[in-house]
Amino acid sequence: MMTLQEKTNDTVVKTQQLSDAEYLQLTTAILNLFVVVYDKATNTIKYSAGQLVNALGHQDTGEISLDAVMHTEDKPVFENALSEISAGNAMIPFAVRLMYGNGVYMSYSVTALPSFTSDILLSFVNQNSPMRKSSESNLNQANHTIHRLQQSNRELEDFAYVASHDLQEPLRKISTFGGRLYEKFNSQLDQEAQMYLNRMMTASANMRMFIDNLLEFSRIDRVTHTVAPTDLSFVLKQVIADLELKIEETQTEIKFEKLPMIDAVSSQMKQLFNNVISNAIKFRKPDVPPVISISSHLISDYERMQYGLPTEKVYHKLMVCDNGIGIENGYEERIFEVFQRLHGKSEYPGSGIGLAICKKIVAYHQGLLFAGNNDDGGACIIAILPEKHS
Repeated sequence: MMTLQEKTNDTVVKTQQLSDAEYLQLTTAILNLFVVVYDKATNTIKYSAGQLVNALGHQDTGEISLDAVMHTEDKPVFENALSEISAGNAMIPFAVRLMYGNGVYMSYSVTALPSFTSDILLSFVNQNSPMRKSSESNLNQANHTIHRLQQSNRELEDFAYVASHDLQEPLRKISTFGGRLYEKFNSQLDQEAQMYLNRMMTASANMRMFIDNLLEFSRIDRVTHTVAPTDLSFVLKQVIADLELKIEETQTEIKFEKLPMIDAVSSQMKQLFNNVISNAIKFRKPDVPPVISISSHLISDYERMQYGLPTEKVYHKLMVCDNGIGIENGYEERIFEVFQRLHGKSEYPGSGIGLAICKKIVAYHQGLLFAGNNDDGGACIIAILPEKHS
């Protein structure tokens, strides 16, 4: 009795023993398509009569030809497409009608395929095939789902913007009157009352930071921003100057190389650097002064392929790496989600929106943002940004 592995090996061997003709017949029957070769040098079409027999259900008389089965009205369209290809122009997919063995014409979509030679491969796909209908149905469902999700996201962002804006005024009053209460009556309050007042003021400050961040998050793509050539080195120096007090208090060392000039919204680049550097300072190891290294380089061809970037744009890879506590395995993507926190507020205070804002800023600039750990166990935030904005 054959084992499962032996049965599998036997099946593989039998499949490998299929002749080219048998394999072509099998794929033609399953996919309901066939391929012809257009030789630009001789302006001739090469194809296998067997493909037409299998695809169109004709009797294998050996006399079948593409010209014979193509609808007369569609032949000029087909010839014009070949002329466009001969002239070096891109061929736009089109449809022709081909006659089945029962005399009924069926519509086929014609598309140019890439080839390793100077020849052009033309695929003929039956537009009424179950596979095509299933693919179109799945695509329509996916587009519908995407549309609903985009609409839902817009509604949520609108709600976040309005809610955050409306919460500002009552929060401002809580902060103002809480401050006055502390200034006038703090000395008259006992220790327990002072503790309650301090907690109220701390909660109010945290709420204000949360609302400000939420508003900033919702504003990124709600407002039309001016994109202009931006010197990232200059922006980084501004951020370092703004964080001077925090840098001195924590004895942080920041090392950076010359950064590129790119098309960007300067204020958003400033916030991007501010949030990432502030995080690097915040998530430091106990009793270890933070060391933050900021560098950049042009994306190589290998990296372009690795990240799936278009070939017509120049991209820069920015890296902000630190010697802090790093990112726990499995959380490299979650840290960019809104309200995601890997640590308690008492240990590391914050709103949980900072990196989500960074993600949205980079997406607005048609780039990529991701995270990982370096060899020393610290975190690395990596942004890939195009040099020119389109």
